[in-house]
Amino acid sequence: MYKLIIFVIMIAITSLTHADSATQTDWSDGPGEIYPIEMWENAFKAGSGVDFSTPGILELATSIVSLEYNQVSDSFGTGGFPVSADFDGDGDIDLICDDFFLERFRLFENLDGVGSQWQMHDLFPIPAQPRRRTLPVDLDEDGDIDLLATCGPIFIYWENLDGSGLSWQEYKLGDYTAAMCIECDDFDQDGDLDILGCAHYGNIITSWENLDGIGHEWAEHVISSDVNYPRDLRICDIDGDSDTDFICAIKWDETLCWFENLGSWSWAMHTISTELKDVMMCCPGDYDGDGDVDVASRSSTSSGAGVDLIWENLDGIGIDWLPHELPDLDGFMLYPLYSSDIDCDGDVDLFGSLEKPNTPGGLGILENVDALGWQWVYHKLFTLEAIEAEFTSFNDINMDGYVDFICAGGDEARIMWYDVIGPADTGWVESSILTVSDTDWQMIDWVTDEPAGTNIVFQVRSAWSWLELGNWSEVIESPGSLEGILGDGDRYVQYLATITREDPSLNPSLSDVTLTWNQLGLEDPEESDTWMYIANPSYGDVAICISIPNESPVSVLIYDVSGHLVAESIHDSLNSGFNEIVISDLAPGIYLCKITAGKYCGIRRFTVIE
Repeated sequence: MYKLIIFVIMIAITSLTHADSATQTDWSDGPGEIYPIEMWENAFKAGSGVDFSTPGILELATSIVSLEYNQVSDSFGTGGFPVSADFDGDGDIDLICDDFFLERFRLFENLDGVGSQWQMHDLFPIPAQPRRRTLPVDLDEDGDIDLLATCGPIFIYWENLDGSGLSWQEYKLGDYTAAMCIECDDFDQDGDLDILGCAHYGNIITSWENLDGIGHEWAEHVISSDVNYPRDLRICDIDGDSDTDFICAIKWDETLCWFENLGSWSWAMHTISTELKDVMMCCPGDYDGDGDVDVASRSSTSSGAGVDLIWENLDGIGIDWLPHELPDLDGFMLYPLYSSDIDCDGDVDLFGSLEKPNTPGGLGILENVDALGWQWVYHKLFTLEAIEAEFTSFNDINMDGYVDFICAGGDEARIMWYDVIGPADTGWVESSILTVSDTDWQMIDWVTDEPAGTNIVFQVRSAWSWLELGNWSEVIESPGSLEGILGDGDRYVQYLATITREDPSLNPSLSDVTLTWNQLGLEDPEESDTWMYIANPSYGDVAICISIPNESPVSVLIYDVSGHLVAESIHDSLNSGFNEIVISDLAPGIYLCKITAGKYCGIRRFTVIE
């Protein structure tokens, strides 16, 4: 019987060993390619602190910020809208986030003041999921931070009773269908803070006058009740007369407009544009640096993408407007839309979460590069941790002078913040996952320009299943052999390139990286006396036959067609000659068997039937 098995093996199995390779020479399509691919082209999986805008060159970012990821909570119910302020009065920035399915707010206390240690406190129930952003403001002007929100149909105010952030009193202002946005300012200029809001299905824009100065008594003043789906509003002084006006995106009227504060709770509506299909968002800012308020707008399309515009306030009083089109975001939209000087260069940039149907997003910045609002550069700051983050806000969490991103939501309901650390002295790129044939790894090589005081190094990892890629290798400082670094026979591989510099004036760059390997089925029979055989199809128990020339450790790994490891048999030592290894309890289906014996690695496909 043994001779028959060996005879069948020798007739049935032939193999060739040949060299193969993969090279990446361009990264200009940017990050976001998270599933395995057949060849490296112009994209990558994730990265930070790098500039990939020039085809054929990967270098450290010089004009835009880099990010470092920090986790606040990895198991926060169902996630919600994060809001940041010093809620406990200790001088640092805390977070409050709603768990919108459990309908509760929770406080995340910043224990060390720099955002690396957090303690969660359960706060109070909420009547429904907050519709948009929750607003932190000292509404009663007692020195601590209160909260305003739109929850389902309700405009609502919570008073921070003792300044600790743990004791709150609720006041409901108004009840409309689908309360959407809420803002706060002294609209009547009487020294206390009033409230402005819109309800999109209620088709209403309304306001509440603070009668007692502490937010316990209110008088409502309706501003408009005939707008068709007010989607977003933001406060600002459009006409430069020192009172507070507001801009509004009215989706189904296809209108971007602003309301002039005439005093005594009277308003005049002025149109910016009536030709913006599905206008979703508006964001004020002095984008051209001339001292008046301009407006950014976002209009969606059926695909979820849209048109971004800057409306330049030509006359400084909001009558004449000139649109400037912003760069395309590769089909993504910024949601929400925020403005701030992200890169600390003295002008106003735009940023937010990147949103696109059925597509991993990340964080996006439109950098104002000419300080005039005419020239913009799109930066996609992608990290894996941001894929599921649906809601974003911003604040300087560690108070280092740079505005940081705060993200929450998604299926895993994490809360995280991204530390903006300024122009990068360190950047990294994680390649797309490359699918390869059975491999005997050979070399890694790369081409770089590394001035003195800079460095580019690599790490690699491989696995039989792309879902089980583990830790990165030790740092590889110069091109060379991959022998003993990657596992022979693995089907998936990645590299991680890290670029560093000691001086921001230095500019190291990477122009290509190459991996080479020999493709294997079995080792050449002339050079090896190792053989394996699996009956195909197999019935019930699977008998795996292997003949080895010398006593050797042997591992047998069984994977299903999705790449999951479903069975294994590990032997510290098997005798030379013929050995039979039996795998039981495999369900009917198609499987792959990977056998490693010393330097030998072989892979076989087989089917189990009942």
